[in-house]
Amino acid sequence: MKTWASRFENASFPAISAAPVSPLAREDFSTQISNTALSLGQNWNPQVSSGLGKSLQDDFAGDVPFDGANYKFYRHTYNGFDIYSANLWWDKAERDIDDYIIAQITLHTPQYKTRRGVGVGATADEIARLYGPGKRVDEDGEQWLSYAMGKKVISFEIDKGKVVSITLSYDNGE
Repeated sequence: MKTWASRFENASFPAISAAPVSPLAREDFSTQISNTALSLGQNWNPQVSSGLGKSLQDDFAGDVPFDGANYKFYRHTYNGFDIYSANLWWDKAERDIDDYIIAQITLHTPQYKTRRGVGVGATADEIARLYGPGKRVDEDGEQWLSYAMGKKVISFEIDKGKVVSITLSYDNGE
């Protein structure tokens, strides 16, 4: 008498795999705040700033080293997100020293999401499903899951399995 399971000894079944993850693209380093599209490297000017509403605070964050030079960074704090503007690479990009670009976007609330739909409160599993395995870093009591494309990085801060902040930034190699 054959057992029920023995019927499947020579059977073949298709492999089940997760849906393929799209590689990072330029659009992954942008987000939508209100009716304003924001992207890393975008010019930071009064029109962009005014489209975001009134900032809660604007302050000098400091000189930050990138590619062997120091560049000025300013933090613009809004309700639920922060923008860092910088004169990053002004000397290499034939811009004026006072021309600033968006060098970092940090999202703090579920209201704002990445281009792939991840917001604060999402799970690490959701991130992996949309972005792939990523680079995990556990340091100083914080856990991060990061993805890079060239010098651009998107990082998810994870606490107890959930996203608590999302940062789009440039890697300064430091």
